[in-house]
Order: sequence, then structure tokens, then C-alpha cells
Amino acid sequence: SLNLLDNLLRWSMVNTGARTLDARRIDVAMLVTHVTDHLEVMSEAKQILLKSEIADGMELVGDRDMLSTVLRNIVSNAIKFSHDHSVIKIKAYSAGHLAILEVHDSGVGMTSEQVASLFKMDREHVRRGTRDEAGTGLGLIVSHDFIKLHHGSIKVESTEGSGSMFRIILPNQVDEVKKPAYGTGKAILEPSTN
Repeated sequence: SLNLLDNLLRWSMVNTGARTLDARRIDVAMLVTHVTDHLEVMSEAKQILLKSEIADGMELVGDRDMLSTVLRNIVSNAIKFSHDHSVIKIKAYSAGHLAILEVHDSGVGMTSEQVASLFKMDREHVRRGTRDEAGTGLGLIVSHDFIKLHHGSIKVESTEGSGSMFRIILPNQVDEVKKPAYGTGKAILEPSTN
């Protein structure tokens, strides 16, 4: 699919050093609107409402393209694993020097074993969506690596049958974002321990 090719291209460009982190101040409401507009056809096909709750005037510092890719991957997965006529909430707020973005759904949820394997390349089973939508799991791996490049993390809470919540936690200071990844001078993508 087009999303898979986009993820592979962006990931390989960062991994080979052809693309580096371009940290800038980002209007979070505009970022979320860009992502939800991009996913409108997908959400409307299942009559899913994408509802955003963004702190007034919230900004964060990061690479707009990478963060857009991350949010698009997480929200598209929420749509894939949500039932028709449901609501997905996208929240954003600040907590001290952190920017927090959350995606909440009330879809099929996951077991603790499934959550533990989400960001691993070697996982054996990829689940299908509520309408038998296919996936590779690569979008979450790319997303996790892009967030690590920002010195952030992705946390997941999920209950099978009750939905999931993905929380992206990012430092919100320019000095924190521009540190070389993993103590090197270039972006290196490694498997995560988070």
C-alpha cells in the first residue's frame, strides 16, 4: 500500500543519513488537523469520529514530517482496530517540559503479550483490523524509532476487548530535541527497550 511505501521510504532515509531531524516549533492543532484530514476517507468508511482535544495554543518542538508520520500511523491503526460508529480521541497537552500526545480508541484492544511485541521487528503475528484490514506492523516500528530520535517514548495501555491508548511523550525544548541520537553524530535506528 501507499502508506507502507511511505513508511519504508522515510525510515530508510533517516536510517541511511539521507534525512536528519529537522526540529522546529510546531502548532499541535495544525499537526493534528493535517493528520485527521489525511485519514478522513479511512475514518468515514467506518463512520468513526476523530475528535481532538488540544490544549489552547499548544506548540511542541520536533520534526514536523516525522511527527506527522508517527501520528498518522497511530491514528490509522486506531481506525483499523476500532468498530464502526465509534470515536477516537486525540489529546495533546503539556506537562512541565514535556509535550504529551495521546490517541484513545475503544476498539478490540490487545493482550499484554501483544503490547509487549508491538515495536519488535521479529514478531510473528500481525493482526487484521475489524473489517479484515491488512497490516505489516512496520508503521509502529517506524513511529517508535522516530520518537526515539526525538529523545521521547511511546507508552501503550490496552485491555483486550476495551480499546487502547497510545501516549507519545516528547521533550519540549529545542536543546533536548537536537541532541545526536544515541550519543552519535547521526541518526541510528536501533531496536527499543521501551
